[in-house]
Amino acid sequence: MLDDAKVIQDIIKRLRELNPEPPPKYPYREKFLVYLKQWQKEHPDRYKIYKEKYEVTEEGKASKIVRRHRRRARMLEAGGSFTAEEWELKKKEFDYRCAYCGRKTKTLTVDHFIPLNKGGTNYIENIVPACRQCNSHKWDKDPSQFKFSGPAQLVMVKLHPK
Repeated sequence: MLDDAKVIQDIIKRLRELNPEPPPKYPYREKFLVYLKQWQKEHPDRYKIYKEKYEVTEEGKASKIVRRHRRRARMLEAGGSFTAEEWELKKKEFDYRCAYCGRKTKTLTVDHFIPLNKGGTNYIENIVPACRQCNSHKWDKDPSQFKFSGPAQLVMVKLHPK
């Protein structure tokens, strides 16, 4: 019975009648994009300010990261904050390498060495750059629970000099 193509097509047709296609998630997206391009042409000075402030530029991307972590720390009632310049200096201090595995990557993420939900702060002293893989693997583990796969001693020395 299911070997016949007409039977299969009939079943598919009936299923589509029962479950029609959902409406598009963003029905006005194309219209909005046209409006946005027009607005950018009509207001180049305002668009330039927007680009500098938000994530169109590298500084904007860094400030977005900082704002996101500041908000998260506030929600978890953890103290402290850091600036985009401090984050850039921290990445430079680690030679743009992951603090845990030592891999050099373009997309370093902010990792709280002592997690915010375990009593850590959002001050730059508690922040290390981590690749996405290590940051995801560490999740909210304490440094004592996390098995370092690379130059972990480097992290400990930089965070807690003797």
